[in-house]
Amino acid sequence: MVKLPEVLSRSHASTKPQALGILLVLVGVELRLRTGNDAGTLALIIFFQLLTGPVASHLVARSAYRVGGIHADLLFDDLDEQLSEEPAMPTGHPRPDPGREDAAPKDGPEDGPPPAPDR
Repeated sequence: MVKLPEVLSRSHASTKPQALGILLVLVGVELRLRTGNDAGTLALIIFFQLLTGPVASHLVARSAYRVGGIHADLLFDDLDEQLSEEPAMPTGHPRPDPGREDAAPKDGPEDGPPPAPDR
């Protein structure tokens, strides 16, 4: 048995034959049954299998990319610069400074009881 070296190759090798295999099996079942109700059901099954297989494969590859499970020599990443930039804050809102005392909200139980209301 051949073990493919990384996630993208394994994902490609498992998705493409799965889509073709399920298509051929369901077409064979439809030829055997030959009723309109069964053909409609099998057409829906084929549609959803062809729709969800590539989406699931894409999500697996995307999560592997995000955790660094892809060999760098196999990857040419056009979006690396855009994804690694820090998101821009809206104008008029300063960036939070974790070193400041007032940076964290002071409504937790460790900050003591809330102030008494003015009467």
